[in-house]
Amino acid sequence: MKKLIPIIAIIFLAYSCTDKTSTNEKDLKSKDKTNNNTEETSSNKFQKSEKDIFLEGVYGTSTRLPFFEYHAGNCFDGKTETAWITMNGAGPNEGVMCYFAKPEYVKEISILPFQRDNLAKINIISVYCNGNEIGDYELGTAIKIDKEIISLFIKIKDVENQLETPMQVQEPEGEEGFVEVFDKDYAVGISEIQIFDNDGQKQVKAPVMIKGNVSSTSVLEPEAAYHCSNLFDSKKDLVWVEGALGRGVDEQIFFTFSEEVSIDGIIVFNGYQRSDSHYKSNARVKSLEFFAKESPEEKEISDISDMPEKQEITFSKPQVGKEFILSIKDIFSGEKYEDLAIAEIRFMSAGVPFIIYSAYTEENIIATKGKIEGSILEKILDRNIRNNYIAQFNEYFSFNRSFLLRSDNTFVMYNDEYDEGISMKDTLKIVADGNWELIEANEKTAKIRVFGKYASLTDDYGMYKGEGAKTFQKIFQDFVIINSKNIVGEKFIEELILPAQ
Repeated sequence: MKKLIPIIAIIFLAYSCTDKTSTNEKDLKSKDKTNNNTEETSSNKFQKSEKDIFLEGVYGTSTRLPFFEYHAGNCFDGKTETAWITMNGAGPNEGVMCYFAKPEYVKEISILPFQRDNLAKINIISVYCNGNEIGDYELGTAIKIDKEIISLFIKIKDVENQLETPMQVQEPEGEEGFVEVFDKDYAVGISEIQIFDNDGQKQVKAPVMIKGNVSSTSVLEPEAAYHCSNLFDSKKDLVWVEGALGRGVDEQIFFTFSEEVSIDGIIVFNGYQRSDSHYKSNARVKSLEFFAKESPEEKEISDISDMPEKQEITFSKPQVGKEFILSIKDIFSGEKYEDLAIAEIRFMSAGVPFIIYSAYTEENIIATKGKIEGSILEKILDRNIRNNYIAQFNEYFSFNRSFLLRSDNTFVMYNDEYDEGISMKDTLKIVADGNWELIEANEKTAKIRVFGKYASLTDDYGMYKGEGAKTFQKIFQDFVIINSKNIVGEKFIEELILPAQ
């Protein structure tokens, strides 16, 4: 394929400005004081009616800080004054993912945008149910679903405040393309995701979130990728992995809540669930012990099956307190590695799922931004870079490619290609996502390591999983170089042209 060359001309773009806490972001924070969730008493948090449907998990792919104010659970609180809001500069290809505890019939859904100064208007969203793409929709109308669903992903596809730069190409008569990046001073927000069946709106709620802290006796490096705070992020492919020598037996996780809670049981998603290969390669829990720190004599010992599906453990009596300990007593050995992994944990109280909110992710984001301050990475962090290219010669070829590096040390790449010479029917749809680790960075160039899953969108793949005839997946890592002109990987990450500075 021909190498694309950016226009040399000087084009003034907000891209070249850094994303420190800007005046606009400060203004939005001051205007969003109504978005602060009112602290509820413990008794109110765990009230449940017969019509309440609690999600198993919900998360936003990008979330403004402070996380506790702008998280995706706000989309299910019935309050139009609260919202999920992205980081500044984050818009296209971000979204809200939610998982139901069991299949639920959904007739239609409605998405209510959050409209404030410095929040861009959302023009089009893409909707995925059970991993299959339902379609693209403008906001303001009911979106027909008419099926039982176990998962729902609302993806931001098109917004206002996109900044576009043309590419310079080798054959202007037959080629054209552009580079697109979202304005660094804007974010996007969704106030409510309303879900309806034949009887009206369903009372869907996010798991209760309680402030606290979570730590462990060890964690595999890089810590940001494998920290035990991952146990409550609703992302089964981001896991806690212990880092001690040996098989993980007697490793412990410590949970500290800001208030006293009563835990009737826990839900565990065992192992490293990024892929079947990850699951089999790493160790899994076979037996665990759970107890309140103040009452170790009342510990509960539970056996865990060797399967990725959720496993519900009901205690013989509630564990009550502020501090709790989970201890690994026995394991299923991994085929390649001794490291033990757990994907997700949920606490249960009176039939209501709840999680612990730890400030670790927020602290890590702040630390990451500090490490790259003044470097080339600061200009692209949390911003979706998109290239759209079309060539029309004897045959038609096009690609729509994007790369998004997030400050929480996750990334995603999308690559849609159509080549008339290969197929008259199919578009190759690739997604790669996972974690990234900083190798080195300065004002002119940066090198990072990305690692995760590289797959067809028609593969059995997380939020998208569908049933395509042509499927594949790879567990991969790549080293990516970023400079003022482009982003390119050594093996898997395709070249993306950056906008001119």
